[in-house]
Order: sequence, then structure tokens, then C-alpha cells
Amino acid sequence: MAHLIPAARAARASLATKGRSLSRDNLADAMRDDGHGVSNARASLLLKILKAEHDVTTIGPVSVRPRRQEPEPLSEVVA
Repeated sequence: MAHLIPAARAARASLATKGRSLSRDNLADAMRDDGHGVSNARASLLLKILKAEHDVTTIGPVSVRPRRQEPEPLSEVVA
């Protein structure tokens, strides 16, 4: 199943450029047009995966800039 995820992502991009909605039937048709055999059950699961990817917020160097921290002022040492 994991080997179909890149094909599903490509099909999603293709649908988006054509202005077509992301649905199970459209996804399956686009994947089949690209030569990938996919059942309706697998297309349903791939659709869930693609929608979950869309809903996930990535946290990391790509989406968050590190904040510049100013050095803390030196405190007085009392001896």
C-alpha cells in the first residue's frame, strides 16, 4: 500500500491543476490514467491518507524560524 502513496500524491496534484475535486472516484480515475491499478477500497484509504496529510501541521525548520535570543545580562556576584 505504501508504494501507492507517491502515485496518489501525483494524482492529487494533477487533479488540482485541472480544477477537479479530490474525491475517491477522481483519485482512482487519475491513478488509473497514470497506469496504477487501484481498487475503490484502496482509493478510499489513499484518500484518507491524503486528507490526513493535508490536515497535519509540520513543525520543524521548514515552518518555524528560530527566535534570536539576546544574551542574559550578567548579574553581580556578591562575595
